[in-house]
Amino acid sequence: MKIKTRILSITTLLTFSGILLYTLNFDDPDDFPVAISFADTITFDNLEEMEEFSDAVVIGRTSDDFIDREHVNIYYEDGYLEDFYTLTNIDVHDVMHYSEDRFNFSEEIKIVEPLSIVGNEEEEVKLISEGYEELKADTDYLIFLKENIFGDMSVVWQNYGKFNLESDDIGNPDLYSSKSDYEAASEFKSNLFEEATKRYNIN
Repeated sequence: MKIKTRILSITTLLTFSGILLYTLNFDDPDDFPVAISFADTITFDNLEEMEEFSDAVVIGRTSDDFIDREHVNIYYEDGYLEDFYTLTNIDVHDVMHYSEDRFNFSEEIKIVEPLSIVGNEEEEVKLISEGYEELKADTDYLIFLKENIFGDMSVVWQNYGKFNLESDDIGNPDLYSSKSDYEAASEFKSNLFEEATKRYNIN
């Protein structure tokens, strides 16, 4: 397990503290401009390490469109953005791995995704952690989850911690800072998914 830090020199219209980000110009399905944040990230060398770190590995889906989910933005007193995330309701179909003292199984859970809609009535953007794309509605995913300090279950390791089980959806190149970053990330995630299908007998 490692900590990965990205440092870029970027200008943005958003008032943000602690995380560097930049804005992108491409068509988002929800018609929002997209901004990418870069922060310290826990990384793993293989699927086994990621599973050991996780409190649960589940197969599930959400029925809610992204725009209808609960978007949470936390601000410092001076107006700087401190944290952002989206709470997503998941219908759990199967539990592949879990920690008995950290994960209470139920058919529906609420998880934290590392993105949100940020702004005001005049301008809103979709703020994401690099490479992360929200869970698509009505689509089955394999999801690695970790309980955070607030007791919520969060997706582990951003985009690497979820796998679309209904399509070859490795990642969106528009959500990375460079083509080389995307290519490296997509190759590694493909290898993780191959490991996962064997480990959890997913067809």
